[in-house]
Formats: sequence, structure tokens, C-alpha cells
Amino acid sequence: WAVFPLGDTSTITFTARLISSPVTNSAAVAWTSLPIDPQINGLPVQISTHNTQSTERWYDPLDDVNIYSVTDTVAINAPNTGGTNDDDEDASLPNTLPKTGFAPNRVTLIPDQPAEKEYSATEVWLEVPRLGLKMPIVGVPVVGADWDVSWLWNEAGWLEGTAFPGWEGNSVLTSHVTLANGAEGPFAKLGDLKYGDRIIVHAYGSLYVYEVRQNRTISPYNTTVLQHEDEAWITLLTCEDYNEDTNTYSNRIAVRAVLISVTEDKANSAASNIR
Repeated sequence: WAVFPLGDTSTITFTARLISSPVTNSAAVAWTSLPIDPQINGLPVQISTHNTQSTERWYDPLDDVNIYSVTDTVAINAPNTGGTNDDDEDASLPNTLPKTGFAPNRVTLIPDQPAEKEYSATEVWLEVPRLGLKMPIVGVPVVGADWDVSWLWNEAGWLEGTAFPGWEGNSVLTSHVTLANGAEGPFAKLGDLKYGDRIIVHAYGSLYVYEVRQNRTISPYNTTVLQHEDEAWITLLTCEDYNEDTNTYSNRIAVRAVLISVTEDKANSAASNIR
């Protein structure tokens, strides 16, 4: 600050990703005995011309008198993400939500996709009328401790370990907010969905119609949106709030919708037009 008045307060916020747990964060603040700025050369101002020691006193960690300082620490632990175990959904899901977003407005180079990592095709596709989306759904497996969604393009990725789209349980689909070429991804406008909007899954001659019940911005560690449901729900996920300094997205958008009807899919042939 150029000027920080006496009695004022300030909050400094850091955005960081916790790599290991726990971490101890320490902060220290030091001040001087008088509200006087130092000289241009950084030395303290002499109060009296008759006393060379009449200067503002600074914090000295080895001095019992000049103790103008305070410190504090806080232990930071990884959040409790809650369980996702139930019948058809796997208890060993990753503990962070997928990273479906590249840096906007610039090209990100990604390696060639090995044949063994090719996504599993399905005969299922997704339609979101409000967003004008019609896109195939592919299966994204858990690789190691995460879902590898780098090679998604104009598809929705069904996350392994969640219910298959249309089945009872919580079916979780994700797609990029920003593509590797820097352009907007299929889920760039996911945050625009509102209560009552329709999400449609076309699967094996049936039309599964869901209605949006919730649209939230959440932490990447909030895996409660993956939790099992006794009825048929669908959850759409993508990244939100790109941070230029860390080259990561700070948050996720989660849209949750409940199944309201299942009918014959008279437009099933349209699937061939989106592949």
C-alpha cells in the first residue's frame, strides 16, 4: 500500500492447490514505534537533532523491548470429500473433479493419444436444447488417480464409476469449457442453465428427459456432486474461473438434473449426424 491508515484492516487472499496434507501456513507482520515513513534511503527519521538515537524503533527479534511484531499459523488439511459408495457406483472414485478446460485464447499442445487410451464409444448421445448442444457421449475411464479427459473434443465424457446415462443413480458427464486450440468448448455456457431447463439423453431407442434442479459453482475437491442417488439423476461438469498465474481453473460448475420422463426416441436416427 502507498498509505495504510492506522486502525484499518486488510485481507490478502491466496488461491492455491493443496498437493499434500497437512500443510502449515505461517504469517508474520512487523511494524515500527511511530507512524512515520522512513527516509528515501530507507533509514528511520531522526526525531531530534540533539539526539542521534531519537529515531523510530523497528522490530528487532533479538530485543525484549522492540517487539513490534505478531505471528500466527494455521494447519490446512485436504477437505473431507465425503463418500460416493453405493450399489452401481464405485467407492474408489478420484478425490478431485476432472480438469476439463485448457487455457483460453491460446493453443495448448497435447501429446498424441496412444491407441490404448482411446475413449470407449457408446450408442448414446446428449442434447441440451437451451445451449443448442447435440454431442456424442464417450466413456472416460479412471487412469491412476484421475480421469484423463485431455482428448475430449466435441464429446461429453461419461465418468467411469458413475451410473450409466439413463440408469438409476447419478450419471456424471463432463466436457471442456475451453478446447486445446483456445476456443470455447461445448460446455462453455453450462453456467447459463436454469431450474427447469431440459437435458436429454438419447439411448438405444429411448428418450430420457431430465430437468435441471441445481446449478452450482463449487471447489474442484467437492466430490459430493458425484454421490449416488436412488433415482435417476444426471450431473454435468466443467471448469470455471481460469487463473492465469497458476494455469489452472479454480472452480467447477456442476449442473444437476432429475429424470422426469422416458419415451420412445423417434429422432434416434439423428445420432448419425453428430458423430
